[in-house]
Amino acid sequence: LVVVISFLLAYLSMRNFQEAPAYAEADYGLFLIRKTLNLTPMLLADFHQKMIKENLIISFERLFKGRESTLVIFAPRKIIQSYILVLDLVELEDYTDVDSQKVLVFQMGVKQKGLKGNLGDFFAEFPILNADESVFWQLILHAKREGEFEILPRVVFSAKDKSFQNLSGGFLHKVPQPFSNDQLFKFYKTRTYAHEAHNLNLKADEVLNLILLKSS
Repeated sequence: LVVVISFLLAYLSMRNFQEAPAYAEADYGLFLIRKTLNLTPMLLADFHQKMIKENLIISFERLFKGRESTLVIFAPRKIIQSYILVLDLVELEDYTDVDSQKVLVFQMGVKQKGLKGNLGDFFAEFPILNADESVFWQLILHAKREGEFEILPRVVFSAKDKSFQNLSGGFLHKVPQPFSNDQLFKFYKTRTYAHEAHNLNLKADEVLNLILLKSS
């Protein structure tokens, strides 16, 4: 009985475990992408080859403030050096020094593993932001052998309109989590990754739609 209980406790602990990529083993940086039109499925496929070779993780993040938005990437410098000119990259200071009490954080995913569909309805539900409001959209990418990316999406809201708390549409939904808002925001800030049943498995062109918030 003791063995069974110990196994169940260990299983529950592992089920709720979030992995922090070994960033200490690779020199990571945050970069502004100024030539977003040069971010193509072919370029993402090139990323995939380099990521899977060294088991590295990268994060694409869309930052919205009012009606303005930017696209940044958090990635190992030894990978990103090859794309400085083509993407017109500029290294940035981290932007996540925000009071966790003033934001809401959600982890997104699919209700059923392998499910795909149209993203248009989901993105139509994004709130219209005032000048002092912001949304952070994070996609942490892990390269899979099949040529696909396994993706863990998170979204951070700092807005007065609370209607977005029920954000869902298409195949992408808010995923119930056993973590507090503070914990989820810490995961966002540290770009923490976990293999979960709700994660998306997408090809390069589908990943690009998520990064650019375009309908598939």
